[in-house]
Amino acid sequence: MTFHCDVAILGAGPAGASAAIEAGKRGLAVMVFDEAPTAGGQVYRIAPLIRPAHHDHDRAAGDALRASLADSRTDVRVRQRIWDIECDDNGFTIHALGDDGPTRVRARALIVANGAQERHVPVSGWERPGVI
Repeated sequence: MTFHCDVAILGAGPAGASAAIEAGKRGLAVMVFDEAPTAGGQVYRIAPLIRPAHHDHDRAAGDALRASLADSRTDVRVRQRIWDIECDDNGFTIHALGDDGPTRVRARALIVANGAQERHVPVSGWERPGVI
């Protein structure tokens, strides 16, 4: 089955989610793909079903971003691996593979928001081998 949208976005981190929210506000049909089980990317990554013991500004910001994305007109596809992208005069064909099998999407535009670096938090002994 082939799906159609105006904009396909690869990555549901802060950049991809924000682009999707804005495109949806402008009336565009948007699909977002991400490998992770939830939106947020490396910056706002969460462990499902785990709540922090104290207020965490990053968690609150990530939760707000996820809520805005959920309220937008965006079709968010998580746990998806993009394995091929084709480009022609009419746009892009994105081939993805997820829990429900393969998906093919035709999009007039493509935004690649493939992410940031890991956030490193030094702890005592972090420079020693085996300390993560």
